Amino acid sequence: MWKAHRRLLNPFFSYKLLERFVYIFESANNILVKILSKMVDSDNFDIYPYIRRCIFDIVCESIMGIELDLQNTETSHYFQSVKNICKIFMTRVTSMVKCYSFIHRFTKDYAIEQHSLKCLNDFTESVINKRREQLKKSRKASTSTGGIREKKVFLDLILESADTLSYNEIKDEVNTLLFGGHDTTSAATSFILFCLSNNKEAQNKILEEQREIFGNVQDPDVTFASVQKMKYLDNVIKEGLRLYSPVPIFAREFDQEIQYNGMTIPKGVRLIVFAHGLHMNPKFYPDPEKFDPSRFENLEKRPFAFIPFGAGLRNCIGQKFAMLLIKSVVSKILRNFELSSAFPSHRMELVLETVLKSASGVKIGLKLRQNI
Repeated sequence: MWKAHRRLLNPFFSYKLLERFVYIFESANNILVKILSKMVDSDNFDIYPYIRRCIFDIVCESIMGIELDLQNTETSHYFQSVKNICKIFMTRVTSMVKCYSFIHRFTKDYAIEQHSLKCLNDFTESVINKRREQLKKSRKASTSTGGIREKKVFLDLILESADTLSYNEIKDEVNTLLFGGHDTTSAATSFILFCLSNNKEAQNKILEEQREIFGNVQDPDVTFASVQKMKYLDNVIKEGLRLYSPVPIFAREFDQEIQYNGMTIPKGVRLIVFAHGLHMNPKFYPDPEKFDPSRFENLEKRPFAFIPFGAGLRNCIGQKFAMLLIKSVVSKILRNFELSSAFPSHRMELVLETVLKSASGVKIGLKLRQNI
């Protein structure tokens, strides 16, 4: 199943197709800047909810073809349902009692889980149905006028494969991209901004790079090509992903017997990969607690020491999309705001809800930047 689905979806995440989504990123970023402007001179506010709504809007429009404008509305019930499901999942994984489905059914978590699943599935089905209707209207308009049909998004690719994918498989893929596309990216972006709020030198270097690309224009026409030129920002993002890996652990199952370090690992054994532990290994990253983007200037020498998107065949299919999106959001914010550490000093309480989060929020300060 994985091979068939991956082969089908891979073409959508090529740079050639991702290029056209930069204008969607910028449109949502403009709204974000306008909203964050109200928080200027605030020394202590949680930026995560603002980033999450912005990125969810972007994911829905660029991948699903649906405009939500969640940034200008109340927080979606979808977010709380995602949080509930992730917390319950981690509770069950680590509980010797709740891991059994029979016992889990008699707990309070089971009722919350069922309600949250219904909310998530209802939202997914509404997205699928809405896009189907849009495609029908688009085809009719194109046929009657002889005009050019709008460019396809990820969901169109899925819907056109209805002859090979069941409805539940379509729903599973949409669920994966909605959740994976926004939750990990939102957390990562927020943590990166937190790192920058505590590092003026890195902020200044990013601004210097922005000036080299755009001159002194604070609100330039951002293109795919210009985002690709942001090499220093690329290293900043990678360092943020190293320090705060969005998915700090993931699992793999051996499909064959493996000899490792004098041991025989049988086929079928499941291995937990502690990505965060690898990213904090002083063997690969001297002084690992330090935020130092220069580490990634020679990454090619140790490619598998950095795995925020996994590695190998089953790596994250959306990593190019995620990096492009994070660079777009962070560069937009840095061109418009100076970031400062929260006052009084803010200490994040990191928790693992499948995705790494901060229970105490991701608090920073903002000052309006007059020019770059």
